[in-house]
Amino acid sequence: MPNSKLPATTAPTREEFDQLVEQWPRVSRGQDVGEMVRHPAYDKIFALDEVAIPWILESLEAAGGHWFMSLHQITGAAPPPESRAGSSK
Repeated sequence: MPNSKLPATTAPTREEFDQLVEQWPRVSRGQDVGEMVRHPAYDKIFALDEVAIPWILESLEAAGGHWFMSLHQITGAAPPPESRAGSSK
């Protein structure tokens, strides 16, 4: 996926994030995860960079979704293995 981060002079807003989230699921419903993360709205969400992390986590907690790849791309961190799912250790 191309690295299309926004220029430092552009401050992303929660409203912009919410609009992108609205675009992404509607168009992507029924597609496999690979197709979903290639959607232009998903790439724009990734371009919001670290500013979007709290918004992504809120969205994930509220409605679930396929946010783990985006979180990994932004932070470099990987989700824990399934054997630790639900564990705080």
